Formats: sequence, C-alpha cells, structure tokens
Amino acid sequence: MLKIDDTYTLNAENIDKISEKADQVCQSLDMPSDQKIRIRLFIEEVLIEWLEKSEKDVEIEFKSGYQFLKPYINLSFESSEPLNPLKTSDFGVYYKAVFEQLTFAPDYSYKRGRNNINIRLKRPEKNPIFKLFMVIVVSLIVGFLGQLLLPESTTATLQQYLIGPTYGKFLEVLGCIAGPLIFFSVAWGIYGIGDTTTLNKLGKGLVFRYLRNVFIAALACVVFFPAFGCVISSGRVDFTQILSVYTMFLNMLPTTVIEPFATGNTIQIIVLAVVVGIALLYLGSKTRYVAVAIEQINLITSFLMEIISKLVPLFIALVLINMLWSGTLNTLTSAWRFVLILILAVALTALVFLVLSSIQNKVKISILIKKTLPSYLIALTTASSAASVGTLVKDCEHKFGISDSLTSFGVPLGIVMHKVASAVNAILIAFYIAGMYRIECSLSWIVMAVLISAITAIATPPIPGGAVIGYTMLFTQLGLPEEGLAIALTIDVLTDFLITSTNIFCLPMALTGVARKYDLLDRAVLQKEI
Repeated sequence: MLKIDDTYTLNAENIDKISEKADQVCQSLDMPSDQKIRIRLFIEEVLIEWLEKSEKDVEIEFKSGYQFLKPYINLSFESSEPLNPLKTSDFGVYYKAVFEQLTFAPDYSYKRGRNNINIRLKRPEKNPIFKLFMVIVVSLIVGFLGQLLLPESTTATLQQYLIGPTYGKFLEVLGCIAGPLIFFSVAWGIYGIGDTTTLNKLGKGLVFRYLRNVFIAALACVVFFPAFGCVISSGRVDFTQILSVYTMFLNMLPTTVIEPFATGNTIQIIVLAVVVGIALLYLGSKTRYVAVAIEQINLITSFLMEIISKLVPLFIALVLINMLWSGTLNTLTSAWRFVLILILAVALTALVFLVLSSIQNKVKISILIKKTLPSYLIALTTASSAASVGTLVKDCEHKFGISDSLTSFGVPLGIVMHKVASAVNAILIAFYIAGMYRIECSLSWIVMAVLISAITAIATPPIPGGAVIGYTMLFTQLGLPEEGLAIALTIDVLTDFLITSTNIFCLPMALTGVARKYDLLDRAVLQKEI
C-alpha cells in the first residue's frame, strides 16, 4: 500500500489531485473498480463541501498508511468550528450505516481545532474456495501423517488435551462476542431508520414484506424434511406438542436484562434489541447520547468479530483432523445430497419471485432477468453483497423504475433483512445435521426450526465472520451438536456464492411490490426492454 503524507491548498484543481491520490492508494490495494470509484466519489463530495463552508486557502492534509494493521486514508484541515460532512451528505442515516459495514467505513472527528475524516479501507478478500481447499489439503496431510507416524495413544492424548480444549475455547470466545454483536447491530439498525415518519410510512410496509418473504421461504422448505432421513419423534400431534409451541413463544421474552447474555439465548437478545431500537427511534434526540454509545459499541464488537473470524480456518482444520483420527470423516462426504437439495430449493425460490413479479407488474420474465442479471452476476462471482450494492441501487432506479426515495432506504435494508436464500440454507442445514446425528424431531422442533432459521438469516450480520454467528445461533437454539458446526461452515464456503447471489436476485422483485403499493414505481421504465 502507498504511504502518503501530502498537503494541498483546498481548491477545485487540488480536489482532483487529492482524489487521484486516493485512487492510487486503492489501486495499490488491488481494490475492485466499483469500490475505488465509490471511495473517490465520497472523497470528492467531502472536499467539495469543505470548500464551500470553510475559509479560503485552507491547507488539507492527505495521509494514507496503516492503523492496527488496517489500511486507511485520512483527510484533515484546521478550522475554528467543526464541519462534519457526514451529517449533511445525501446518504440517509441507515444507508450510511449499512454502506459503511459493507464497503468502507468513514469516520469524522474534530480534535484540537482540526476536522478529520478517517476512512478505514478494506482489503479485497482472497478467494475463499482456494483458502478452504488449502485448509482441507493441509488438514488431511497432517491427519494422515499423524495416523501413520504417531501411536494411537499419542493422537488420543492430542485430541483430549490440545484439539478438544482449543475447539471448546473457540466456541466459548465466539459465544462471548456473539450476544453483544447481535444486540448492538440489530438495535442500531432499527434506530438507523432515521425517524418515525419513515418507519410509519415506508418502514412498516417494507419490513413486513421482507419478514413475510423470509419466513415463507423457510416454511416452504419443510417439504424437504424427509429427504435428510429425519423422522418426527411422535406419530401424531398431541396437546402437549401444541402447548410446547406456545411455551416456545413465551420463552422468547427474557426474565431479566442480563439473562439472555448470560445464557446465550440469542432469540431473547434479538427481542431486547428490537425493543431498545424502537424506543430509541421514538424518543429521538432525547436519547442521542445512548444512540451514539450503541453505534460505537457496535463498531467495537464488529471489529472484534472480524478478528475472531480470521481463526475460522484453524477451527475447521482442527475439526477435520479430529474427525480423521476418530474415524468420523465420512460424515462430511455425505454433504453432496445437502448441496443438491439446496441448489434445487434456492432455484425454486428465485423462480417463484420471478414469476410473481412478472404477473403482478405485467412484465415479461425475460425483461426481469436481463435487468437483474448485472448485480446477480457480481454477487455470484464474489459472494459479496457489498460488491453488488452500487449496481443494484442504480438498476433499481433506472431499470426497475423504483423511486430513489425508496431505494436509498429499501436496498440497504433489504441486504440486511431480505435474505430468503439464507433462510432456505439455514433450515436445510438444520435438517441435514439433525438427520446426520439422528436427532429426534418433534412437531414443536420443526416449528422452532422454521422460526429460528428465518431469524438467523435476518440477524446474521453482513460482516466477515457473520456466518459463524448465524450458525452458532442456529445450532444453540435447535440443540444441534457442536461437532456439526465445522461441517456447516465448510459447506457454507462452497454455497455462499449461490446464497448471496440469490438474495440479491430476489431483492428488486420484492422492492417493486412495495413501490407499486406506495405509488413509487414507474411502470413504463419497468416494462421497457433493455
């Protein structure tokens, strides 16, 4: 990465020079072209606003380098009062919050008479397929060499005193950070909607549609329950099972504020987060300091989770070695059935959205496919919602005819909430692990699986390591064995491309329905050939 420390007089000509410097920094990090453009445009917007509101001939300092091993760009200048461009930019509060997590994270501060914009850059991730392949190869080599060269008593000792404790400690650390991460990300996400007017007018309709679609997607996958060798523990539905479902709903309400975090009950944590987020939203400026604290703690927990996620390959390696030494590696080879069923279920989900949108909006299926294809292909090849968000926003406005007043709020909210393919994946992995470990499944367990899978899909944060949080929540709530977590994470690396791209594919279809309801859809644009 280029390390730069330059000073420029703030004027129109130097804005171009500073933007060019930023582009060179991004180029040195091998960032994707769309992300480089996004960062450059952001910097230009900041500098133009500072030029309009600051005194003449102020000196702008441009720095780039590393902070805590993370690349950054910093812009700063002296002034007698703070000039925060993030408060007055065209992006909405919620859009900025999600945008920062998915792409880059700008931060403003005013210290010692200087305005500072610090942009924490994100390196492009290496190909996860290649990384997983190398982890599997090295793990198998170590495992086979251990079997050949080490006595059985030695491998048993290593399993008992090294692999087992390390595996357990990883799960403990993960559980420690998972609860706070989910709570603060959900609470801040709700507060980030911005105001009660938006929540009442568009928010309720949008959130309801997103939630409905995710829950229906999970519910529809119950038909695949027998395909994984799962059986219902009781041949008939009795009164006790019905009451157990009702008890399950009652147990979603925590007894104390501390209890959900102490016991790791993620459902209760989410309920608390929703209540707190809505309260902050309705109280508005009266609770601004609490909101700032939640935002900052959310950033801290997300940063810690990103660090923990770096250990996932080691976690997978330890489990594979343990499975090889214990003779249970063949359980992973049966995953082909799960992958085939997942592909079928996800394809049917996308087809349903496509057909319904075609009928409701009276537009040809071929037109919808062509208009969705660019963002879909980006997500498919990168397994990243971040990489496709810019293209998706532009296509929703210019190809689907959705008003920008809806897309600026609906697209980032949809990336977080409208994860229909993620819900399909969650419930199918629950059935797969339950069948693999011969877990008895009652009717109430199946109902719980539908609810937890939908909630898991929505609550999984869009950050590195988010899948670990999601699967941990799923396994804990459904009583699935921890040994299956490594299998789920390994499969997830392979299927994440399909799941992410299908989520992106279905999002504009759902958004057109909301736009049509609130008269924010230009049908002529939607029906126009491209």
